[in-house]
Formats: sequence, C-alpha cells, structure tokens
Amino acid sequence: MIKAVLLDIDDTLLDFNACSRWSAEHAAAACGVELPPETMTVFRQVTDSLWHQVEQGRMTQQEVRQRRWVMIFRELGIAADGLAFEHEFLRWLHDSCIPVEGAGEMLASLAQFVPLYAASNGPLEQQTTRLSLAGFLPYFNDLFVSEVIGYTKPDPRFFSACLERLGLRPCEVILLGDSLTADIRGAMTAGLLSCWFNPERNAEKNHPDYTISRLAEFVPLLKKLTAATESPDAPAGF
Repeated sequence: MIKAVLLDIDDTLLDFNACSRWSAEHAAAACGVELPPETMTVFRQVTDSLWHQVEQGRMTQQEVRQRRWVMIFRELGIAADGLAFEHEFLRWLHDSCIPVEGAGEMLASLAQFVPLYAASNGPLEQQTTRLSLAGFLPYFNDLFVSEVIGYTKPDPRFFSACLERLGLRPCEVILLGDSLTADIRGAMTAGLLSCWFNPERNAEKNHPDYTISRLAEFVPLLKKLTAATESPDAPAGF
C-alpha cells in the first residue's frame, strides 16, 4: 500500500520551459538585451547539459548559475554580461509559477487520500515561493530539496533521507517525475516505485513501474495503489 507520494516540481507540476521563457523576457527587458527567437532552444540545451553534470556530481548548482547565461550568450553571439543576466533571470524565476496542465486538479484530488511531498533539486526558498504563488503549497506536508538534504537526485542518499524523514519503507512510497535520470532512475535505485510523466510520449527507458502522459491519469493509478479499508488522514499542509 502506498502511504506517501513524492512529486518532482519542474516540468511535472510547474512548466519550467514556460517559466524560463517568462523570466528570460523580463530579464532581457531589465538588462536591455535583445534575445533572438532561438534563445529558449539554446537555453534548454545548455541548461539540460549543465544539470546533467550536477546529477552526476561533477558540478554544483552555483557553478550552473555562473556558467549558464555566459554559455548561452556565447552560443548566440550576444555581447552582454551573462552573470548579470543570470542574476536578473533568477530574480524573475523565483516568482514564476506557470503550472503544467492539470497539476492543480491532480494535487487537489490526491491530497484527499494520500500525503504529498515535493522532491526537488531546486533551491528551497525559490521552490516554496513558486508553489505558493501557484496555489499548490497547501497540498504538501513537506518539501524535500537537495540543498537541505545534502544530496542531489538521482543520488540514492537523497531518497534514503526522504524515507528516513517519512518513517516509511521504499515500497510504501511512489515518486512522480519527468526526468528519467534524476527522478526515475534515482527512485528505482533507492527501491521506490516510480511513475514517469511523459507528455511527449517518448520511448520508455529505465523501465519505470508506471508511465502517464497526462497528470489526470495519476489520480486513478494512486487510488488503486492506496486501496485499503481506511484511507490515511488528509495532510495538514503548511
């Protein structure tokens, strides 16, 4: 029986692409930088590459912030201060809260019968603010973030720390996330059940326990997995 759900935030509950685009547009206006149409494509390529190194333990989050827009501007041929732009970009990203379709409805339904916990590699203050602005924070019992736990997904020690704080066994917890590396591989290595959020319907890798293409599909799945004579009390929230 599933007694708790770990939920990734970016690209699972909040649309990171849309949030990043919104933040970059505001940062560009503040910095007086004109961004070409291909900016967000390059942004995603650079960001994904840098975060992959974070997941492998080869780079820190601070190093990502120091390099990201410097690399993007170099790739785009923009003569601007990448570090200054990153600072402005993060200021706007801190308040970005564009949800993935169906996220609010899913959380409202899940919170009625199973405790919910965020599991994120993002900064605690930033992720708390974004969830709050989106109206999602009251659905969560707690937020588990790498900067507090001390390990980054997919490190099994991240998930072990979550389990210790929950007081649950791996088989009693399921993680829903979009990343096959940070979320799915990490959860599977730690012995948790895993559900891959795959809206693009890409070919499955790492063989997650379950796969969904719409967040609405997760609710009936969890109802089956949590079936018991009595449901857990609803989480108290913040």
